[in-house]
Amino acid sequence: MNKDELQQMKQRKTLSTLFPRELVFRFLDFPLGVKKITHQSNLFFHSHDRFSELVIVEQGEATHIISGRNYKVEAGDVFMIQGSCIHAYHDASDFKIHNVLFDMEKLDIQLYDLKLSSGFQFLFQQGAKATARRRIDNRFRLNFSQLATALGLVNSLSQTLEKQRAGFRFEAVNIFGQLLVYLSNACAHERSPQSINAIPDAISALVEEMEMNSSSQMTIPEMC
Repeated sequence: MNKDELQQMKQRKTLSTLFPRELVFRFLDFPLGVKKITHQSNLFFHSHDRFSELVIVEQGEATHIISGRNYKVEAGDVFMIQGSCIHAYHDASDFKIHNVLFDMEKLDIQLYDLKLSSGFQFLFQQGAKATARRRIDNRFRLNFSQLATALGLVNSLSQTLEKQRAGFRFEAVNIFGQLLVYLSNACAHERSPQSINAIPDAISALVEEMEMNSSSQMTIPEMC
């Protein structure tokens, strides 16, 4: 990152708005919520107060600016905003998104073997070995049918949280779990070696690794 990019990041941090948990979650002891938003203009830089945001783009497109990098996002894209990352959307065009907001640690959900799924790890965890670019550019794209299924689960979650019937917390966590499984499996399938969509990602990751190690010699096995 050059000096200009670093200066821009500092300015954005200074001017950004922190979304507090009190304005996001109806119950602070149950940090799970859904926000449906349509952007027709730029959304200011902001960060989240100790919660994460799962974003599903229903329609339109925009430029997502996060950690000093710009990415075009459009209908079908799914990605995570982890923790306190500062981000914004610019150049929005009929941009409608569904945000699932949560604090996984506070919810204390037992993930069991789901956390071993390559799709879950790519989308939700982004471990220590992931480069900075991979940690913030963790997008994958749903096809039309998959998007409809995912949005169906999000709408069901939203209605459950809104109606607050007896046992709604248990029901909401159950639906949220179904969404995690569905997206993890869809992500794993798209990023499998057999998927043509995985090829650009693999090349991008290799090029970035070479850029980061340009001052040292890398062997073929290390590249692979």
